[in-house]
Amino acid sequence: MKIIYIIPGFFEYKLDYEPLKSTLSKVGWSVKIVPITWKYKTPSDWFIQARAYLHNKDLIGATLLGFSAGGLTALQIASKRHDIERLVLCSFPYAIGGGLTSRVEKKVSFLGKRRIEELKNIDVYKELEKVRAKRVDFIYGSRESALLKKYAKRMQKIVPRCRLISIRDAFHDINSPAYGEGLAKIL
Repeated sequence: MKIIYIIPGFFEYKLDYEPLKSTLSKVGWSVKIVPITWKYKTPSDWFIQARAYLHNKDLIGATLLGFSAGGLTALQIASKRHDIERLVLCSFPYAIGGGLTSRVEKKVSFLGKRRIEELKNIDVYKELEKVRAKRVDFIYGSRESALLKKYAKRMQKIVPRCRLISIRDAFHDINSPAYGEGLAKIL
């Protein structure tokens, strides 16, 4: 059975991911959710938590998937661990780090000042250059913002071996049937 480690999005620890787990297990995946405590934590804290959880895990042949803000953490893990077979960034807010403009900053103000300040210092482009996974996929829902699609195309230029994939009729909700079924077909 193939193993996929999923790093959930910001404040998605409240979700049980059962619909997604069920959908993916039907096509042969063993789904492991990486526990992240988002509340009162910064991106560096998220990375430390994920790294600790994955520390003794054998990721050879495994897929690491990060959804939304969890994509940043997945990217940081994949840039430092070279035993990951495949990195999947779903609905990843590419504008963070090197692309966090004042306009985008206003849209993500709900993250809080400490998180935003730390995000400004993360260069996602440099992190991407360090990823050694054999496959890298940038996935987004067809009903997500045009900004996500724009940054996904920019990322594809940095990582030429990656695939840019749109899931039909999917919003920014990995637990939705459209997103889960789309992932099951893609993965």
